[in-house]
Amino acid sequence: MSDVMYTYHVGEAHDDLAPAFVIDSRDYADPAELAADVEAASRFLTEHRIIAEREASEPGPSRSVPTWREWREKYVVRGEPLPVRPRPRDRQAPPGLEPMSAWLEAVHAWLSDELVAVARTIAPGHAPRVDDDRGPRRVSRASVDLSEERYGLNIMMDIPAPSDDSIEAVRVAGRVLAARGWRVEAPEIGPSVVALSAQTEGHRVRVIKSYDEPDLTLVGESRPVSSGDFERGSRAV
Repeated sequence: MSDVMYTYHVGEAHDDLAPAFVIDSRDYADPAELAADVEAASRFLTEHRIIAEREASEPGPSRSVPTWREWREKYVVRGEPLPVRPRPRDRQAPPGLEPMSAWLEAVHAWLSDELVAVARTIAPGHAPRVDDDRGPRRVSRASVDLSEERYGLNIMMDIPAPSDDSIEAVRVAGRVLAARGWRVEAPEIGPSVVALSAQTEGHRVRVIKSYDEPDLTLVGESRPVSSGDFERGSRAV
């Protein structure tokens, strides 16, 4: 039988899993003992409603996570708290989830329009090139309690720099942002790039100019929010 390593990934959502333990066939002289541990690990995770996936691969020269037996000793035998929480038996959508989604969509449209307006003021006659705009998404770790998750969005676009002088190019962008009501911070002058940050109502724009690139990059980031921010009695958003 070829050697195989089973890596068990656990987390609080299927798109946010991390390696927890492994079962390595090289540790077992008896195939039946290997099969028994694979079955026991899978059964434990299922019975405790732990979100998990199992990956089979060829064993490498080293491993960075404990074996199943080491993991079991810590969390099952000694009873230490599990590193992730189980899925609720009856998970309900938080009451603030729908208004949060509507707010994020509105902020997405506003931030996109704002960045385009800034870009066209900095570089008239040039359409900005959008490099990243995936819309609202989770920006925190996943949670079995959806009200704990935080969401936001970011948009990145490039435009021709308004000056060959990187520092002046960033300052031009800063003046445009300030004229539109953004609170602009002093430029950050580094060995390879010049950058500047601006904020309004918790939202942020980063202006970045590399010394050896002709373009100016604008990155807009929304304020991260959770559904709890939109529940009755929560602070205003």
